[in-house]
Amino acid sequence: MNVKYKDKLIKILLALVIAMGCFLIGYFSRPKEETGPSHSSVTIEATVRELAEFTTLEYNYTNIGKFENHKEFYGWVIPFTTSQFIVTYDGSIKIGMDMKQAAVIQNDKEVTVHLPAARIVSHTIDYDSLEVMDETYSIFTPIVITDYNAFYRDQSIVMENKVIEKGLLSEARESGIKYVEQLLKNILPEDYKITVK
Repeated sequence: MNVKYKDKLIKILLALVIAMGCFLIGYFSRPKEETGPSHSSVTIEATVRELAEFTTLEYNYTNIGKFENHKEFYGWVIPFTTSQFIVTYDGSIKIGMDMKQAAVIQNDKEVTVHLPAARIVSHTIDYDSLEVMDETYSIFTPIVITDYNAFYRDQSIVMENKVIEKGLLSEARESGIKYVEQLLKNILPEDYKITVK
């Protein structure tokens, strides 16, 4: 092979090696793309909604209730017609939010979550805890099963109104806000601004 061609071939090979080296250096030294999880508003909203019927506060109570029934004649109680009972019982009221109604707005790295109003999720009376304190029965005004049902229904309304009057719905909502804020801080990068209201 001619020396002239040999020199040309070596120069071409050398140029190819240098070009390949530059390409490899550039390829491996480029900034790596983030391969972390996606943080779209759809993903965040799905995470929040997974909480479903979210209970943030439980109010346990013991209550005394009185039932009385009697016969009247023109506004006057007829003697010996009064039937009554007084009972104590325990109950539990759970307060929370329906997270299916939560809305998530995301603008770049700013996330705003609008939570629904808190409400009473469940109310149960522990019938095993019932204790009769006093009972008086009249044969003229017997107590029937519908009287007991009406009594417990009325007592449930009384206790639920107490929960509302005590401001426990607001307290439950504040607890929910703190929980969702912490949840999002745990799953989103530190540079995200999170607002829950």
